[in-house]
Order: sequence, then structure tokens, then C-alpha cells
Amino acid sequence: MIAGCIVLLAVLGVCTYGFILKGSDTIFPNVYVAGVNVGGLKRDAAINAVTLAVEQETATDTLTVVLPDRTIDFTPEITNVALNPDEAADAAMNYGRDGGPITALLTYERAKKTRQDISLESGTNLDTAYIRDLIDQTARACASEKVDPTVTVDADAKTVTVVTGSPKISLDADALYDAVVARFNAGDLSELKFDYDTEPCAPVDLQQYYDQFATEMKDAYYDEEKKELVAEKVGFGFDVSYYTQQIAMADAGTTILMVTHDCNAASYCKRILFIQDGVLFHELRRDVPDETQQAFYGRILAVMAQLGGGSANVL
Repeated sequence: MIAGCIVLLAVLGVCTYGFILKGSDTIFPNVYVAGVNVGGLKRDAAINAVTLAVEQETATDTLTVVLPDRTIDFTPEITNVALNPDEAADAAMNYGRDGGPITALLTYERAKKTRQDISLESGTNLDTAYIRDLIDQTARACASEKVDPTVTVDADAKTVTVVTGSPKISLDADALYDAVVARFNAGDLSELKFDYDTEPCAPVDLQQYYDQFATEMKDAYYDEEKKELVAEKVGFGFDVSYYTQQIAMADAGTTILMVTHDCNAASYCKRILFIQDGVLFHELRRDVPDETQQAFYGRILAVMAQLGGGSANVL
């Protein structure tokens, strides 16, 4: 009978102490929030301690998204990524107090011996609406529709003009938003590289225009069977590989003029313009009638040697 009373009194004492701990206005010992020991502090003191620690920790936390042609910076001021001190302090205050009195007593005794960390995610305040809006604005700014190149042929002038196209470009705003929020939640603020979705424009097949307009140059010769002199054939053409490379490297909307005269054909002209990288490099005028076609041809070749290019530079 006496033993039973003693046990009952002990249980009552433990429960009473547990209720006292549950109703206490101080945080259990060794409870950490944001790396700060708020154990033994009252709520207001814990809020102040957490606020100071989080401001120092997140002051330079900027997530930079690197796109192919621009960057987006998500700074702490923009995203409001910071611990909510009130919620964090409340989480610390509630630690060990959401169970019964015996649970509170056991948690308190355990806290006196070992450190107890409260997850920061419970109080994280991330302005997801602003992040979404900024990403949507960027998606609209970088979006462009596909524009196929155009090719114009002037058969009389023996020229082919190409206006380069551009691919369709779009930004997957949903995927980027998910990636940004995931980075913040994980505390990973390293540089985030993100590519656009692209749909290429139609390619320009220069070979078909070369096959259509180019002719091989042939020297004059004497036809033994017909007993007659066959006149020389003036060649026309352009450097397919050269212009294909120029088109591939050109910005969207660039106009590329391909002149199909070769140096020999040009030597029959009175005036020659030499173009290099889109800029007028040199001009030659034939001294008619004193200068022969062959002599003028030699001068053309001399300039071409200075240019270091082929007939693609002759206009």
C-alpha cells in the first residue's frame, strides 16, 4: 500500500515537472536555430538572435542563372529568401512541448546532454510569386519565332543573295522555375546554367545553286575533226564551302552576296571591286584599249594574292 502510494507520488511528481516544462516561457537547453544556440532564451530574445544570424548568413546569398545570352540574378532582396525569425523562434519554443508531460521531460533531459537542431526550412520565406514573374518576363523577352533564310538569284547579274534565317528560341519557364526553387530549398546557390529550347531554321543548300549556275572555264582550242577554232568558255561559279561557312557563322538577318564571276571572267570587265569581310579592299580599272585582257587578268591575280582569297572576293 505504502509502496503504491510512493510510486503514485513519483508519477505525479514527474508529470507535474513535465507540465511545468511544457508551460515554461524559455526554450529547452541546447536548441539551435540557424546555427544559433537559443537554448534557455525567451521568445523575444530568440527572435533577435535568429534575426541577426540569418541576416549575416544570407546577405550575400545570390543565385545566378546563366542563359546562353543573358543572366538572371536572384538576390536575397528580390527573393526574400531568409528565415522567418518569428516562425523559427516558435519552432524552437515548441520543441519537446507538443507531446505529453513525460515526453517533455525526456526531451528536456536529452537536450541538456546533446545539441538539438531545428530545421531552417520550417521558417523559410521564399517569394515564389516574384521568382515566377521574373522568369516569365525573361521567357517573353528571349522568345523568337523561326525565320527561314531566303535565297534570291539574279541570273543576269550572275549573283546569288542569301539572307540568313534564325531558329525558334523559347525558354521552358516551368522547368527553370522548378530548378530555381529546388536550388533555394537545398541551399545550393552555385551558378545554374540553363539552355533555351531551339528549333533550327531550314538550311541553305548552296550546292543546288552552284550546280544550276556554275559553268567550268575552258580554254580555246582547235577542233581537228571540224577544222575550226572553238572559242574559250568563260567560267562562272563561287566557292561553295567558303560561303557555306560564312552563312553558318553569320548573325540572323545577315545579307550575303555571292558573285559568280571568276577571276578570268572578271578580267573582261573595265572595273573590278575587291571585297574582303564585307569591306571594299581595292579597286582596279582596265586601261582600255592599251591594256590587254591577259595583262588585266595578271593584275587581278596580283591583288587576289594580297587578299589571300579566291574568286569569292571579286565583284
